Amino acid sequence: MNIAAYLSKGSNIQRVTNTFFNLPNGSIRSASFTSNAAKATTYGFEAELEALITDELRLTANLGHTHPKYDSFPDFNPNTGASIDRSGEPFSLIPKWTAGAALEYTKNFGFGDTSLRGDWSYTSDQYFSESTALQFSHEPSYSLLGARLSWKATDALNLAVFGRNLTDVSY
Repeated sequence: MNIAAYLSKGSNIQRVTNTFFNLPNGSIRSASFTSNAAKATTYGFEAELEALITDELRLTANLGHTHPKYDSFPDFNPNTGASIDRSGEPFSLIPKWTAGAALEYTKNFGFGDTSLRGDWSYTSDQYFSESTALQFSHEPSYSLLGARLSWKATDALNLAVFGRNLTDVSY
């Protein structure tokens, strides 16, 4: 079993933010800006487990938690020019939770090792943009299932068929 914890503090962080402008003719335009998010703190942990249940059956599992937080993120509203405080908004592309597990059975039938593996992974919800006001930038949490059947004749010859996202989850 491996466990790691971390704490990171940063300053002068720059972020690309997306916003929409209301034009005088009533149309809406989008634009991207690079903003100085000033200061942020990130902390979390990762844990991994690998267990040989029998000589032929192996279990692996992992769990991760990340908590990024803007300590200071002064910004402005491009439509009004008013100052806004975006401290506490979520970071983009960083899920708070990730997890996974796999079970693999390997057997030697006298002509090489044959393995059957099933795996599951989970990613909690996340944002694609620094702006939580953009509803389309939010991705809900999802889980994926996978499987693999392989035959290893030698170190140089390994044949496999596999499937990912077997439940056809859209993400």
